[in-house]
Parts: sequence; structure tokens; C-alpha cells
Amino acid sequence: MTTGYDPEKDKKSPTDLCVVCGDDTGIPKDEPVYARPFYVEGAGQICGACDKEICGNAKISG
Repeated sequence: MTTGYDPEKDKKSPTDLCVVCGDDTGIPKDEPVYARPFYVEGAGQICGACDKEICGNAKISG
């Protein structure tokens, strides 16, 4: 992971950057959100590493 999201870098990139760490996700900006891995509604695109760090230890109550 890098130091954080950079909106100027994102404007220049043809693919989405992770909204948490700023890494390039490799996912084209025109990819529909329903087809994107690690897309978080209301937040945006995150990378696999951030998904694992943020959601990897989540426990589902039930």
C-alpha cells in the first residue's frame, strides 16, 4: 500500500485508484460497479490489500 489517495493522480489514470491507499487497482474506470471486485458502495473502489485489511477480520453476527 502507498501513502494515500491522490485525486490528481486519479484524474490522469485510465484505471481506478484505491480510495484508501491510492494504489492502482487495475480496474478500468468505465467498468460497471456491479462487476467490480472490492467496490464499496458509498465509498468507492478499494484494492485487494485494503479489502483484506479492512474486511478480512470482520465477523458476521447472527
